Amino acid sequence: MLDTEQGRLASLMPGTAHAAAMHAALAGFLSAWPGQDPARAGRMASDLMALISALTDAAGRVETTISPALADPIEGAVLGYLNALGASVPSSG
Repeated sequence: MLDTEQGRLASLMPGTAHAAAMHAALAGFLSAWPGQDPARAGRMASDLMALISALTDAAGRVETTISPALADPIEGAVLGYLNALGASVPSSG
């Protein structure tokens, strides 16, 4: 059963090249904020990718398909993480 679940999750995850490109884009976006150093932005990008992956994985264990409604909880988690670190992020509401 574990092998089946790992295979299913692996099919949902982007390939290494895609993950690296996403990390670079996210780190670049985060480092553009005033006063943000690139090393911290890289760590934040890694944390955010892990957070999003964990939420998506958890939803996949409960649902057979990933619902578009998952975007709202992910957005809330990402904004909460950034706010907790003191990054000023605009509200989407």
